[in-house]
Amino acid sequence: MRSEAGFTLIELLTIIGIIGILASLSLTSYVYYKASAAYAVAETGMHDAQTAFEAGIVDPDNLPPSFALVSQTAQGPIQDAVASQLLPGYRVPRSAKFQVAFDKTCAANEDSMAYMQLNHCQGDQYITWERFCDGVTIRLSISGEGCS
Repeated sequence: MRSEAGFTLIELLTIIGIIGILASLSLTSYVYYKASAAYAVAETGMHDAQTAFEAGIVDPDNLPPSFALVSQTAQGPIQDAVASQLLPGYRVPRSAKFQVAFDKTCAANEDSMAYMQLNHCQGDQYITWERFCDGVTIRLSISGEGCS
């Protein structure tokens, strides 16, 4: 007599079902992790942009020239020459869209002096930062679409 040892069909299907449940749980965690990492990159990128802005406004009597909204999706230093004067040393993060505008001629206190927005392409939130002519700054995290 020969004894055959092995798994039954029910046991194999049970194991496959357990593996499927664990895979779906890990996929959900991965999606959350990816969005969380994208937001962290956007948060850090905006903080770096604010620091660069403060470095670019060292002399309030000799401000960099004004410029309209500049948008960049390429990683690395700001490619617009005038915008790079305002944000010296700032590097746009990978997989991000960065927009910046600057108006040194503040006509009224309600006007915006500087505006920056950073969208991470894999995230569902973006960060905006705005400085008004009266020195008030606003920073918002807004739900939206990545780099569209």
